[in-house]
Amino acid sequence: MEQNFEQSNLVVIEQAKDIVINNNEDYTKASEFLKQIKAQQKVITDHFADMKEQAHKAHKAICDKESGYLKPLKAVESQIKTLMSNYSTEQEKRRLEAIFAATEAKEKLVAQLMEAGQEDMAREIEETMTAKPVSEIDNISGITTLDNYEIEIVDETKVPAYINGVEIRTIDVNAIKQLAKQTNGEIKIDGIKITKTKSIRVRS
Repeated sequence: MEQNFEQSNLVVIEQAKDIVINNNEDYTKASEFLKQIKAQQKVITDHFADMKEQAHKAHKAICDKESGYLKPLKAVESQIKTLMSNYSTEQEKRRLEAIFAATEAKEKLVAQLMEAGQEDMAREIEETMTAKPVSEIDNISGITTLDNYEIEIVDETKVPAYINGVEIRTIDVNAIKQLAKQTNGEIKIDGIKITKTKSIRVRS
């Protein structure tokens, strides 16, 4: 059966080389030839349909079994990651608070020393103000902590298209196509070129 497919395809490929469309008669012949190609595609698709269905069922069964084993492990993994993330976030919060408090206290001390005429000591303290408390969490081999940012859109109409040269608003191509269809291609949108073309569909 599949050898017949290959032979039939070779015939179609050769016949297609002779297709030219210069008039309505050529267009009609091309349409009939297109129907034949569509019919041949259906024969091939039907032939492989059952094999694909069996393969799909086998693949799904394997994936379901795999998922059954992985699901409880992933649940525990997620639980531990949440605990670690919460702890890490809290430690970072405390670190930043310590930086703020230390900086504020040193700034006050520097101001007081300057007022008292002890400029040398004030400058020495200023030099130490760049030192920042480090995290107390131990670095563990194989464990990496990444910063994560949750984004909430408060007012979508105020979101710009670009920030620092980076596009943060995507263009909804499907919505634009729908607008073009509704206006028969007459709609004008700055920065967008709309070209009307014809597509050919063949019913099998």
